[in-house]
Amino acid sequence: MRIVTWNVNGIRAAIRKGFDKFVEKIDADIWMLQEVRCLPEQLPPKWAPPANSEMILHPAEKKGYSGVSTISRVEMKEIGRGMKGSLDPEDSEGRVLVTQHGDVTLVNTYLPSGSSKEERQRYKEDWMAQWRDFIKPMFDSDKPVIVAGDLNIAHTENDI
Repeated sequence: MRIVTWNVNGIRAAIRKGFDKFVEKIDADIWMLQEVRCLPEQLPPKWAPPANSEMILHPAEKKGYSGVSTISRVEMKEIGRGMKGSLDPEDSEGRVLVTQHGDVTLVNTYLPSGSSKEERQRYKEDWMAQWRDFIKPMFDSDKPVIVAGDLNIAHTENDI
């Protein structure tokens, strides 16, 4: 199974810049997209996910902000959105989408950025602690789990 994860920095902009041709060229089975920044009704009316695939879009409530999406040519079942009991139980920022593909569980994640203000950095650190608690039980299973996405973490200052 070939899986690609990509922060598209806006799916509508990516579509305008040749997203479909890139998807066709890479020929992955599953695309885990972050920062889609688009509500379903904002997708271009003539655009559709790649042939023989399905798409689950988990947008932020705020237009033009964050959101994740998984596009799959492999049969996909939605398991959940967000982390229940977390700082944002409804996942209003569209940051976590869990899907099942056969016996493989995928956790598509777009972690909050903490660089803007000290308050947001604290939120990110709290969010990450809850995220670790959320994904840890998934690894107690004998079934494969893939956690991927934009984790908004830089190894050094040079990476920012």
